[in-house]
Amino acid sequence: MKQTSSALACLLLAVTLAAPQVRAAEDAIDTRIAAVSGSDLDLYFAQAELTVVESASHAPKPITQAAENITVITAQEIERWNAHTLQEVLVRVPGMLVQFSGQEVANGAILTIQGSDYEHVQVFIDGVRWNDISSGFNETDQIPVGIIQQVEIIKGPASSTWGSAFGGVVNIITKSAGTSVQPSGTLTASYGERGTTGTAAEVKGLAGPLGYYLYGQLLNSDGLKNDRWLDSDAQYAKLSIPLPAQTGLTLSLLRTNPEYQYIRSVKEDVGARWDETIRYATASVSRPLGQAFHLLLAGSLLSKRSDDYSYYLSSEDETWSDYRQDSKNSSGSLRVYGDLGRHSLSLGAETSRSTYDENYEAVGLQLLNYPPPEESWSVYANDTIHLGRATLIPGLRYDSMSIADPQLSPSLGLTVRLNDDNLLRAEVARGFRRPQPILKNLNQSFGYPGNPQLESEVVNSTQLGIESTAIPFLLLKATIFRHDARDVWRADDSGIWVNGGGAIRDGIELAMETERWHGLSLQANHTLVRIKLESDLDPGDTSFTNLIFDYQGDWGCSGRLAGNHVWYNDVDPTSSRRAAAMVWDATATKAFPLDSRYRLDLFASAHNLFNGSQTVSQNYSPNADRWLEAGLRLHF
Repeated sequence: MKQTSSALACLLLAVTLAAPQVRAAEDAIDTRIAAVSGSDLDLYFAQAELTVVESASHAPKPITQAAENITVITAQEIERWNAHTLQEVLVRVPGMLVQFSGQEVANGAILTIQGSDYEHVQVFIDGVRWNDISSGFNETDQIPVGIIQQVEIIKGPASSTWGSAFGGVVNIITKSAGTSVQPSGTLTASYGERGTTGTAAEVKGLAGPLGYYLYGQLLNSDGLKNDRWLDSDAQYAKLSIPLPAQTGLTLSLLRTNPEYQYIRSVKEDVGARWDETIRYATASVSRPLGQAFHLLLAGSLLSKRSDDYSYYLSSEDETWSDYRQDSKNSSGSLRVYGDLGRHSLSLGAETSRSTYDENYEAVGLQLLNYPPPEESWSVYANDTIHLGRATLIPGLRYDSMSIADPQLSPSLGLTVRLNDDNLLRAEVARGFRRPQPILKNLNQSFGYPGNPQLESEVVNSTQLGIESTAIPFLLLKATIFRHDARDVWRADDSGIWVNGGGAIRDGIELAMETERWHGLSLQANHTLVRIKLESDLDPGDTSFTNLIFDYQGDWGCSGRLAGNHVWYNDVDPTSSRRAAAMVWDATATKAFPLDSRYRLDLFASAHNLFNGSQTVSQNYSPNADRWLEAGLRLHF
């Protein structure tokens, strides 16, 4: 670690001294522009300069200046998928494996990146950590998809910017408040089989000096398989308030309440009902500091209350277990970012405090857990150094945690425009994942004692990627990666989690997209991951593939036919995860412009078109067969 830090410092100094020329500061980036649609590949890199990302360094910059392996999803993309949840779109991202718990409407899903565990992938909303505090579960099904403006997925360790982010980051950026006196928004309604209904309304505008964005959503289903039902509602509000001295205040509030029934195990005749209430509030103040820099102060409160009641399906009055959890997190941050000629700097500090308690009751057993609060603070510095066709991106972050030893996370990235048709990205980084409180304290799920000595997992990562339009009418992307983990968590013979051994995850991501021909484009991506453990038992390989036939035609017609295939080479020959069928989904939309302000969209979707079987386990929430839905969307 000391050698890595010293080498990084020397390299930073050498590059700084070797850049005597100072260029004019770039224009401030105030808006996020939709990702390139691929309609004109000859202009791909020119348009990519307009695709702005914030997640790479906590400051907005073109994606061509990010060395990280990043995929961007926009609100327009989410709308075109007619998606009810974010995971319905994430499943199409190269490098990301989404394991659905039955593929019901708005059902839970496990997100993994490049072969990581689910607790390694961190989900954020506007920079605030969303993962479950005790278990680390990366939940996205409770987040109303309609409030999302952009999603930025970093594949690979992102600890030099985000702290505990061992496997990757999914940062959700919400829609901004309105800037026009005339309100604008969207009304959406859909109806599908088994009483599946979705309604949503959003409006934004300007009331005097006050900008506002309001959103509400209802989502219900009688259950598409095994009587799994859903009843969910969500409300969101964002206010933008101008203050003196070019200062702006932004406030946001979110409440979401998903309640659903799912099947723990068909084989064991066990079902469960889950009721969760989440409240989330943020406040941020921003203002310019001179001509080049901006100051951002932010604070947030996040609370989750959940009740998981399990019972035998044959007799709902016979309780199997009752698990209740109440967690709270408060956080604050200070960030200064801006341009100094060749340097685009982002400096910041963060602090966080989390509490949770559990009450677990099973047949003949009751366990209570009130661990001490978890507290942390961190400081970080990220730079983007412009060197003509090349960009050097160093980063460094220090995290102090009450739950584990402090961590120092360096990273160094490079992007090079080799020529007009090729862009090279390379990065080396160190990442970590803080221990889960549920593993350090009493494990309520199984009654095993925790391990107060459990420390963070750490990983050293290398990625190299290239994007090319050298072949006419074709965009190609390829990334090779290697993640070398140490101090990985494993359960010993007594069921206690300890640090021990290593794991290597390596593989390749491949993606391609064709130029449109008569409105039709083919998109495809494939990811292969190999996992090697320091033991006699290796989990083998995993590969997943997406095929997307995308049509955007005249007269406002568009549609997609998308297939997703997952293949597991599990060691256990009896595992139901050895192979999964290709699951096809189709969606079509017809837009009717009513006048210069109003547009009506009619859409229809067919899920699991050919009744493919794809799930974590057929004994645990098998996925639903083909089901259909249709709806309309009014833009004003």
